Amino acid sequence: MDTNNQGASDLYRELSISCPSVRICIHLCMVVLLLCLGLVGCRQRMDSEVKEFPSGFQGWSIIVWGVPDYPLLPKVSGKIIERFPADGIIITSSTAQYGVASEEYYYIDANGQKLPLRPIVGFGTDGSIVDGNRRMDFRQLFIGPRSSMRTVGPSSCESQAQDLYQRLYPRRSMAAATHP
Repeated sequence: MDTNNQGASDLYRELSISCPSVRICIHLCMVVLLLCLGLVGCRQRMDSEVKEFPSGFQGWSIIVWGVPDYPLLPKVSGKIIERFPADGIIITSSTAQYGVASEEYYYIDANGQKLPLRPIVGFGTDGSIVDGNRRMDFRQLFIGPRSSMRTVGPSSCESQAQDLYQRLYPRRSMAAATHP
């Protein structure tokens, strides 16, 4: 047996006998290391995204995914281009991606020039609204300084998604439901 391995084995045995908490700590560290390696290996890569906003845009933006009869998001050099209009709403037939990707954020000035988007609050959320057989998958992102996000608050984020759902899937009145 190799003397280096024998020495390490003896040290481990001595530590684990004299101090059981060391043995537990070593085993926990090994488990955490294996979990981390497993998670890194399981990350799903997705296409990079370029988010473009009209110059001066502030507030909640939303992308609604997978709506038939709406255009696909364009791809340029392997990057998905998300060009937000002034109201901050994109509706697309493209499907949502989940995983790890790089994101770029720009303001677009009146001449079509890209300007770095600063300051940005990188707070976003993915969500779904499901009502019977209707489903709306969306991603919302707040653009602007943190102080503005506090002023606007999460209720405007929620109402934006609800209002958009009602626009896409208007409820039929009872009269319309009973009289075709």
